[in-house]
Amino acid sequence: MVNIQDGMDLQIAMELNESGRKRWMENTILLDDLKKEALLTDAEAEKIRGMAAALRQSGYKIDIKVDTDEGIDIENNQSLMNQN
Repeated sequence: MVNIQDGMDLQIAMELNESGRKRWMENTILLDDLKKEALLTDAEAEKIRGMAAALRQSGYKIDIKVDTDEGIDIENNQSLMNQN
């Protein structure tokens, strides 16, 4: 167990045993496969480009400047695409 505090510089040498290395490799392969599946199809990308063009041409402009530590509250939340 290590208690980490702000400003600490830790250098920890680690070694994987064979089961840890196998688990790391399996997780790496799983994450790589998920990344490959996350790519958009051409149709999905075209749909997103179309929605972006519609928003650009809609005349809506959102310009918010916040000079507070508390942030902002938006009470009326209405979808630009008429979806709930």
